[in-house]
Amino acid sequence: MAHTGWHWMTDRGAELVQYQFAWPVLSAVFLATLMRWLMLMLIIAGAAWVLRIGFGKLAGWVSDRSRDAPAET
Repeated sequence: MAHTGWHWMTDRGAELVQYQFAWPVLSAVFLATLMRWLMLMLIIAGAAWVLRIGFGKLAGWVSDRSRDAPAET
């Protein structure tokens, strides 16, 4: 499998080097787009942080309630 994978990788690499890649032009449009993506990432990270805290408190609340519940015999 490794041998086949190696050949697959070299074949795809040979096709990839045929393309010309260039850095994007640093313009106002590019910087505005970059800022939008960074704001989106910040919103997603903030939402994940709030959900983590919320679910952590919920888990603590559920475990406290289950501990306080009377044991069935």
